[in-house]
Amino acid sequence: MLKKMRYVYTVYEEKSFSKAAEKLFVSQPSLSCMVKKVESSYGITIFDRTTTPISLTPEGEYYIRTVERILKLDDDMRQYLREFSNGFVGNICFGGASFFCTVILSGLIKQFGKEYPNIRVDWLEMRNDELISQILQRRIDFAPEVDRLEANGIDSIKFGVEELILAVPAAFSVNEKLRGSYFLPGSGENNARSIYDLKPVGIEVFRDTPFVFLREGNDSYSRGLSICQNAGFMPNIAMLVDSSMTCYRLAAAGNGAAFIRSTILSVEPSSKLCYYRIDDPLSMRDIMLYFRADGRSAAENTLLSFVKDRIGQV
Repeated sequence: MLKKMRYVYTVYEEKSFSKAAEKLFVSQPSLSCMVKKVESSYGITIFDRTTTPISLTPEGEYYIRTVERILKLDDDMRQYLREFSNGFVGNICFGGASFFCTVILSGLIKQFGKEYPNIRVDWLEMRNDELISQILQRRIDFAPEVDRLEANGIDSIKFGVEELILAVPAAFSVNEKLRGSYFLPGSGENNARSIYDLKPVGIEVFRDTPFVFLREGNDSYSRGLSICQNAGFMPNIAMLVDSSMTCYRLAAAGNGAAFIRSTILSVEPSSKLCYYRIDDPLSMRDIMLYFRADGRSAAENTLLSFVKDRIGQV
């Protein structure tokens, strides 16, 4: 039965009996005969053969959607049993911004690799607006992200929390008004060994400061805008960019202040920037881990359980 379903589905995918026959390495007459037998067994017509290319009839639409569910269940079962019998051998792929891989996830992936050496973990760098489609298409399995991703078939868990801070070019005169409130790496100013030794500041003092923002559609854009509005002003956005690291490096080059992740200080601190904690609850945000709601492999479920057990350590 499954073989016949796969053959009919191939005809649907190719929209041509001849192309489907070539793909399946069967003759076109035998494929056409097999499809007619399937149609006859259900008392329906699956394909409208009068159109070019061939198309689905209304009952054919229902048949194909049902076949998709059945074939997916069969594929998921085979993958699970194959990985189970091999003792958790498999592949997992994360996707997202490189920052998450190098800073947020690197330690966790290393720990997972020690415990499950036969499960390979890869990373694909991609934009946040690609993540949902890539998860559903099984190109990636997991995606850490601060933006809210909502779609049928997608589930998530809270992975951690991060703080947004403000990076201001050290040459900007506004810093003179705030001595004692900023962290300047390597300077020893304010007796601060880290930014967390300092109290948050009200951001209204930066109302005349130019900003570098991530483009609209990113959480950092909407969150930064709301933080400024909460302080009673609209930010003077001098530049809009696509990546967090580009935003950060433009700030370091003196182009404007930028809302950045506090964890960036552990990777690339700059003596050309003064760093401020922000006195607004919106400066704290959740990091979510997104994944398929169902149809996960044994390897994926193993990693998910591993993450859940260690969320308090992330």
